[in-house]
Amino acid sequence: MADVPEQLAPSDIDIEAREPRHRLDDPVLLAWAVSETEVIEWAIDLSSDGIAHVVCRDSYDKAAPETVTSEVIPTTEPIPQELALALTNYAGQFGPIETIVNPITSSE
Repeated sequence: MADVPEQLAPSDIDIEAREPRHRLDDPVLLAWAVSETEVIEWAIDLSSDGIAHVVCRDSYDKAAPETVTSEVIPTTEPIPQELALALTNYAGQFGPIETIVNPITSSE
């Protein structure tokens, strides 16, 4: 997985909820961080019991937005600590998020 922008804080990550398309689907959160040169967006699947799984990540250089890089994130793939903190602080209509399935990297 590519690195997150330098000096990223949980407050730098915006989170937006998406309603499920069908009654049996889980809601999805979109989280994104924008640096001076790059945009990173994560999609998070939410189950009804406060469990989140970061399922994919898109990123692109602002100078070339047509060159989007997308990757699937399995449950074993670590996510940035800043993203995990932003998710656990999420207080929107599908919150609170109590558990994140993905392992979390430490910020060094």
